[in-house]
Amino acid sequence: MAIYPLGFLNVEGSDRDKQIIRESLLQIDQLGTGYWCGYSFTWMACLAARIGESGRVLSMLDLYLRGFISRNGFHLNGDYKNLGLSRFKYRPFTLEGNFAAAQAVHEMLLQSWGGTIRIFPTVVEDWQDVAFSGLRAEGAFLVSAQRENGCTVRVRIETERDNLLKLKNPFGRCPVRWSGKEPEKLGNDCYRCRLNAGEYLEGEVLNSSA
Repeated sequence: MAIYPLGFLNVEGSDRDKQIIRESLLQIDQLGTGYWCGYSFTWMACLAARIGESGRVLSMLDLYLRGFISRNGFHLNGDYKNLGLSRFKYRPFTLEGNFAAAQAVHEMLLQSWGGTIRIFPTVVEDWQDVAFSGLRAEGAFLVSAQRENGCTVRVRIETERDNLLKLKNPFGRCPVRWSGKEPEKLGNDCYRCRLNAGEYLEGEVLNSSA
């Protein structure tokens, strides 16, 4: 829980934090999934997305979909197909597994912990063209973004209340044209901008179609 969902330990923290995260994942791998339920796989997918392990996210979601989803899309919490994923073979229906699976995808596309918005933080390399619209971030922000050929080319962030926006640079070193508000650049890593309710910040990479 300290890694996800609480975020007390994160990959942008101290070297000690990163060590604890690595060793925690190593211990989980060593213990295996024998005493996991269906929702354990989607929780691990969310955790993996939070720490930037995109391959693990997809692996956990794939196991969840293959082993713990019935034909009607309901989550059945045990390994009812007997695929060797868990010692629990029962099939109670619960809701949290489905919700966590959707949240894992959300975490791949958008994260906003620690007061900073991160766009496409854990997308896999195969996802060269991705877009989302109106996802909600902490701080009453609504975020839309587009990725083409493996690069973020457009970002739009609106706010529903007065707030200070801090955005981790999603564009790399590409030149960006801004509309709405003009942000302040903090090194190569972040942008900062004060937005009032109803205002927006929109950035687009120049010559993104080239």
